[in-house]
Amino acid sequence: MDLKEMFDYYFNFYMEVFRKFTVFEGRARRREFWTFWVLNLIVGVAIGIVCAIFSYIPGIGRLFNFISYLASFAIFVITFTVGVRRLHDTNRSGWTFLLELIPLVGWIIVIIFLIQDSTDDNKYGPNPKKNESNNSRSGSVTKSIGGTVFCGECGKKNEAGSKFCASCGGSLQQKSKKPPASGAAKKTTKKK
Repeated sequence: MDLKEMFDYYFNFYMEVFRKFTVFEGRARRREFWTFWVLNLIVGVAIGIVCAIFSYIPGIGRLFNFISYLASFAIFVITFTVGVRRLHDTNRSGWTFLLELIPLVGWIIVIIFLIQDSTDDNKYGPNPKKNESNNSRSGSVTKSIGGTVFCGECGKKNEAGSKFCASCGGSLQQKSKKPPASGAAKKTTKKK
């Protein structure tokens, strides 16, 4: 996997969380949650550096700080929704996320829950890892209809040009069929 493919792969996970920012139902895999969390950490550090640089310019510094506060609030809400879906994946209620309010140990307990592996199908939905085990090598077909690409593994819509499914991480590369050689004559044998 080259650098561009890797960037596309993780960026699709990141954008999938943004697309589901109001969805509390369902499940989120570890990969989806932790990709979002790590990329937000990187973006947050970059925004912090930019705000620090521009904070010395009167007027502009306050504008950057205001935008930074709005972005931080939005990321907090989105992290909460993907965290609830992640807890659903471990067969826990989303209310478990409120354990973080317990001083000193609450956030440690929640992190332990978020790190745990997916459970089998549960009351929050089917195990999202099952789709990954049915990899494109097993014969699932990626379909493209009118510029929209549908994953052959999970059936979710993806943007045209994506190499990996934003939902399950499966490959969206369509296997190219080689056209028959031109002018190839079929051999037929006649029985006498």
